[in-house]
Amino acid sequence: MYRTNLYSVLIDQKKSVETYKEGIIKNAVKSGYSDDMLLALKEELESPCTEEMAVFEEFSRLINSEDFDYIVFDTAPTGHTLRLLELPYDYAKQVEMMVNIKKENGFANEAKKKLETLVAKLKDKDFCTFLLVLYPEYTPIFEAKRAAEDLELAGIQVQAVIANNVLELETCDTGFCRQRFFMQQHYLKVAMEQFKLPIFKIKMFNEEIIGLTKLEEVEKQLFHMN
Repeated sequence: MYRTNLYSVLIDQKKSVETYKEGIIKNAVKSGYSDDMLLALKEELESPCTEEMAVFEEFSRLINSEDFDYIVFDTAPTGHTLRLLELPYDYAKQVEMMVNIKKENGFANEAKKKLETLVAKLKDKDFCTFLLVLYPEYTPIFEAKRAAEDLELAGIQVQAVIANNVLELETCDTGFCRQRFFMQQHYLKVAMEQFKLPIFKIKMFNEEIIGLTKLEEVEKQLFHMN
């Protein structure tokens, strides 16, 4: 099955980094950087954080785009999610450090405004929904709980939890599998007590969830569709 309104985007890190560097250099030239200053700036742009900033630029562009009704951004585990939230502030520091701010140069002010707008959108629960995905086991639940608390400190509320790879009793045909089922049921109750949020359950599939057909099966489970 094919849908014309569903798109996936994989950020090209190499291309993003080159575009980001070109933009910084271009604005530095407009600011009147000397050849020596430009050389120092180019060296600074070789720092490890430049790649993160470049990817953040792409993320910011997608969030602010009017081309899509909804955007699903799948981050890596907890530490990477929190790192994403820190990037706007690191980016602001890098802009201030690398660009000579003059009254006639609106680049820094424009960048600052863009960052403030993006952060405000991430914190607006009517615009952005944060969901935590976890396995119904002890460590994932309490790692997710810690992530929710860290996000709250950053001004972001988690609205719901998705429990993934949940076993169904009728498919458990061994003693070991049934034991795992009852263990999961126990930790699902623990998750409800810990989060006090809606918990959506995705059953364990017998193969990887790849392709629209499998995604539609997940959709039916999430939204209780027949």
